[in-house]
Amino acid sequence: MDICKFNVYTINWNESRILPAFLHYYRYANRIIVYDNESTDNSIELIKAARREVITFNTNGKFDDETNIILKNTIWKDAREDDVDYVIVQDLDEFLYFPDYPDDIPSALFEYKKNKITAAICKGYNMVCSDKKWNDAISKVKEGKNICFSIKYGFRSDDYDKPILFNPREIIETNYTIGAHNWSPTGIIKYPSKCPYLLHYKYIGYRYSLQNALDKASRLSELNIKNGWGIHYTWNQKQRIKEIFKKDRQKII
Repeated sequence: MDICKFNVYTINWNESRILPAFLHYYRYANRIIVYDNESTDNSIELIKAARREVITFNTNGKFDDETNIILKNTIWKDAREDDVDYVIVQDLDEFLYFPDYPDDIPSALFEYKKNKITAAICKGYNMVCSDKKWNDAISKVKEGKNICFSIKYGFRSDDYDKPILFNPREIIETNYTIGAHNWSPTGIIKYPSKCPYLLHYKYIGYRYSLQNALDKASRLSELNIKNGWGIHYTWNQKQRIKEIFKKDRQKII
């Protein structure tokens, strides 16, 4: 059987709530490399228990977008030494989803390889659920059920159209801009005619979402504040999160 191999690179800070779903979802990855930004929860234990790689980096307890973008523009380059066809460079709450292959990333990527696809800009969706719904979904993940089969509703967010998938040998430089929502890649670029999805599991319970936003606001670096990066975290979070949870949702998957 033809197999397409891929590595996943991501950045983590205190994502123990979502890590079980993430680690299961990407279970077919050749390697998962998690760059941990000094987590204080049990994230590192969860990653190591799954026999995946953890590399710690220090930003003096702050969330620093400049550091993150330097990482995202470079950490994937070691994949050129691996026997892999594609890399996924993403935030930990993002899930690459192929509608035609809902639980089979290797087969989806094999189709890309056959068609000489070198990169994909993924179509963004914010996925939304209650705290109870998420907890129930995680229980099912531990029984082997893909998170996408449990949390299916959300809304379109073109702000989360992101180039997270590419061939590390054909793409020379990614040149991501702050937030990695946009890039100016160099190399051989061929996109698919049909975009895969980026499922953004950020709003996974009202209480969690509110606390997560408040925590991020408190960690913004001086450089972030100066440049207005992540400034939305300093807005009225209770009102912002309430509005998100009141929005009409549609079945995405």
